[in-house]
Amino acid sequence: MATKLYLSDQLSTKHLPEGDVERVVLAKAMEAYDGASNGNRTRGGMKKANDIINAFKSKFGQSIPFRQAISLLAATHALSYYSLKLQHGVPFQPVTIRVSSDPIGLIDKVLEQNAGSYSKLDDLMEIARSLVAAGLPPAEDEGRVVEVSKEEMVRRKTEAERRVTFMAVEAALGEDDFETAYSYVVNRLTPSGADLTASTHAEAAQHAKRPGRNSFSASSRATKQNEAEDDVSWRAAFLAGRFRPSTTSTPPTLRRLEQRTELLSLALLLAPTAQLTDILAAWRRCEEEMTALQMSQQQAEDEFDDHADKRSALPGNFTISSDQPEMVLNQKRREMGRMTGGGGGGAAGGKGEGEAPMSMFDLTRSAASAFSRNAFPLRAGSLAQRDATETDGMEGSVDSLASGGSGETQDRVRKRDMVANAVSGGLASGLGWVLGATPEQGR
Repeated sequence: MATKLYLSDQLSTKHLPEGDVERVVLAKAMEAYDGASNGNRTRGGMKKANDIINAFKSKFGQSIPFRQAISLLAATHALSYYSLKLQHGVPFQPVTIRVSSDPIGLIDKVLEQNAGSYSKLDDLMEIARSLVAAGLPPAEDEGRVVEVSKEEMVRRKTEAERRVTFMAVEAALGEDDFETAYSYVVNRLTPSGADLTASTHAEAAQHAKRPGRNSFSASSRATKQNEAEDDVSWRAAFLAGRFRPSTTSTPPTLRRLEQRTELLSLALLLAPTAQLTDILAAWRRCEEEMTALQMSQQQAEDEFDDHADKRSALPGNFTISSDQPEMVLNQKRREMGRMTGGGGGGAAGGKGEGEAPMSMFDLTRSAASAFSRNAFPLRAGSLAQRDATETDGMEGSVDSLASGGSGETQDRVRKRDMVANAVSGGLASGLGWVLGATPEQGR
């Protein structure tokens, strides 16, 4: 109805100028906004204000006051998703934003009253940008809404983003989340021209050795001058660099100390000269802790190596506590005597003083002999049975065997011997190669 009566293009004569209509529309929208008890724009006064703005958005959407009202509604709606109470337990109301001299400071209260909200940094930064776009004044403007240039608006938004990032860093450290705070400082607040990997650390070490002199290079002093107006980056870096967890039971790791040193080096690069003394003191303490931790780790590694060198049982060692093991080559020691060739001096002497140690080739030959007996059990069994049942017959038929009556049997036995000798010889040469020895030719 209001649009048709006052803003329709079909009207021959307009009852009110468009400027007056815009002021009345904004006034009624802010009246509904101030009376709202909840920041959600789908309820109560916020819904009414949002409907008014949307109804005239197509007509006044390009005007600065209208864009500011749209940004204000967006910021208020985003804040409604967080639990927020003011002093004395008073719940948050939308009008609080409009009457506050520092509306961005409300984000600090959001971080304090909502655990883990620091992880939603992008959302909080968007709220800050909307508050700045709404034209809400800083403290020195005393509530006056002024138009600013595009460059000034960009500068204010950037400043608000960095301020909110500092708040998130402080909240993360308050909840012992150093990794998140470190990531915010390095990725969000570090100037693009700051080199933290080598030059800054070297200059900090030089300045720590000669605290009475200004040993920073000309490039570092130029960076300080360029970042003179930035009071957020160095404070955040210093705050995270001197952080110590509330639970002292867990000792700091070497990576954590390196990260703290990096942050303190950034603080040294960006901080004003008057603040260098405190930062250098924290930097020295961090360096001392890191040096002590490195020495303790090196000492632990040396002790571990010494203990390993002094161990009597190592992989590949054939003695355990200076005693010969019971199993050698998967054969019991009492079987080694049989492998050497039977009941000679070794079997008779047992463990006496006359027993001679076995050489590499004897051990290889004995192992091959044992393998041949185990590999061809049918040959040994048939020979034993033949000796037991046909002893007399064999004594009476020696001549006939010699004359060629059993040539086929001799040929079969001879083939078996050839196979057995080939297997035994291959096994002997293979074991000799494994042991690292080469037998003499023809032995």
